[in-house]
Amino acid sequence: MRLLKMLTTKELENVIMKYIKDFEEITNRKYTINFKENMANGADGTYVFSNYQGYHYVDSERGIEITHKITDDVFEISFWTLNPYIIMISFEYERANRKKGTNSREVALNKQLELWGMLGDNFRKRGEIEVSEVLKANPL
Repeated sequence: MRLLKMLTTKELENVIMKYIKDFEEITNRKYTINFKENMANGADGTYVFSNYQGYHYVDSERGIEITHKITDDVFEISFWTLNPYIIMISFEYERANRKKGTNSREVALNKQLELWGMLGDNFRKRGEIEVSEVLKANPL
């Protein structure tokens, strides 16, 4: 565990929402992330919060945690939180710009890297790692 002071949930929300705002402008849509620990009434969605264990990323469906990852790295929690939106935007882009004879996954994956690049070199490099892992498991 790092010895640096952990951000509060509110501070973490401020960091992540700066990135989300950029994508809301690009897509003209609002993205919902619950920045709280309490999954009230088992509501579905993404929950991001900070506590004594670290930064948490939780996806919940039908009141059940589907994913629960913990890190002490603000960059990593930001990446985890943004990744589903980047993927969604990239495949929406591919569908809107589909051309006969092109590989739709390749177009979407390249768009993902472009979007990560908009957030900086570190995000692009992390996105390249993610895309590489996807291609290892499911080659074009």
